[in-house]
Amino acid sequence: MNRNRVQDGGLFFFGKMSASISHELKNVLAIINENAGLAEDLIAMAEKGRPLDVSRIKSLASKVKDQVKRGDEIVKTMNKFAHSADMPKASIIPLEFLDLVAALSRRLAAIKGFELEVFCDKGLKEVVTNPFFLENLLWSFIEHAISDAGGEKKLTLFAEESDGKVRLGLRRSRFEPGSLGKAFPGERELALAEVIGGEIDIDPEKGETFFLLSKTSG
Repeated sequence: MNRNRVQDGGLFFFGKMSASISHELKNVLAIINENAGLAEDLIAMAEKGRPLDVSRIKSLASKVKDQVKRGDEIVKTMNKFAHSADMPKASIIPLEFLDLVAALSRRLAAIKGFELEVFCDKGLKEVVTNPFFLENLLWSFIEHAISDAGGEKKLTLFAEESDGKVRLGLRRSRFEPGSLGKAFPGERELALAEVIGGEIDIDPEKGETFFLLSKTSG
């Protein structure tokens, strides 16, 4: 039953992230289209006898290149995310994994006025887990944090070793005890933790919500 619950929720999570990614790509295409239109205007004026402003053409070309680069990074993120959904068990490198979760979540966090950064212990090695379910769980930590409009607006995804296990979670500066509320973690978060094979814990004094993961979970 727990696996069915998290799989159903996983479809919602996948759809939410895919919608956010497609929105970012749409923005990239809109900027490229705008700059292409400006280039066409300059060319049209040149055809009517006005000297071609080479510096503006170069500037437009540079802006287009920047957006192509941005679009490429978004597609790479989308590709990694999509592949994580077809790997029920895989080795992850914590820093790369948190960077992916941050890339997926940063736009949605920014809409609520939150900044999202990543911290990972140096030398933390690979962990075996279910990548998609773990992405989903960490997103639930972020989603719950950004639902709180008060307090500090900086969030940190972190990974660190603790007594032979790995702590992956979310830290919020100047966290106020009790602000997480009694309803969190909820049934779905607990089901995700059970299916992945780990435990959710909260440390209000440090402002942390984290998942304690065995190095061979999943």
